[in-house]
Amino acid sequence: VYSSASVGIRTLIIKRKLKNGFTCFGKIVKNKKIESYLLSIVNAYNLNGLINIQLRLTSYGPKVFEINPRLSSTLVIRDKIGLQDLRWWLSDNLSIKIPKFKKQLYGIKFYRFSYDEYIFDQKENLINLKY
Repeated sequence: VYSSASVGIRTLIIKRKLKNGFTCFGKIVKNKKIESYLLSIVNAYNLNGLINIQLRLTSYGPKVFEINPRLSSTLVIRDKIGLQDLRWWLSDNLSIKIPKFKKQLYGIKFYRFSYDEYIFDQKENLINLKY
């Protein structure tokens, strides 16, 4: 989640799998219950900046188990998909023009193997998102 007065609230929901404590697979999903839950957390804390919220979707709805006030290891993947929180945070703090929010595509998947990352679209086509 990224939030500031200049851009509002921007989110990305990743359903992920962990291996040895790191995200090894993720899929960008749309979930109105989670989105609403994230917005309630942002508003409760009057967030100005970025946080990484980890939660589980239970039969009672989303339940947070960790909030990290830092950038996470999926930074590069998020940036390539469109949630460019580091760029927005730096731009906000340096008072320069903030890059537009490229709305992410739901269904995009990514895989991480040691230092390699692969991103696929909804049709399982490899996406080349080199800078």
